[in-house]
Amino acid sequence: MAFKNYGIFDELCTPEFVAHDLPSSVSPNKDGFKGMAIMIHNAFPDAHLIVEDTIADKDKVALRWNVTATHQGEFMSIPATNRKVSWSGITIYRIAGTKIVEWWNKSDLSAVPQQLK
Repeated sequence: MAFKNYGIFDELCTPEFVAHDLPSSVSPNKDGFKGMAIMIHNAFPDAHLIVEDTIADKDKVALRWNVTATHQGEFMSIPATNRKVSWSGITIYRIAGTKIVEWWNKSDLSAVPQQLK
């Protein structure tokens, strides 16, 4: 998941994009969503995402996925440990035309700090 083109958020998401399920301290708009992605990618720059399932119906696309990565940068105030971690989740996108309008995500990323001990 070597993802460095953060401008892609502006290309893929509508101006009124809403990111549901972000931490309450993060703005649920495109900029907040992009900031979370940057924070995760900085902490886990070698993250490898595998999509296990994709389901599409009308204006929604759902993905079930798994990530494996090495903790190489600060994450949730924990300095890099170089430990291997993994987490999984399900993400749903609502699409209008060719753009993402809404995003929902349920993952076990909050359990990653336990893997870093």
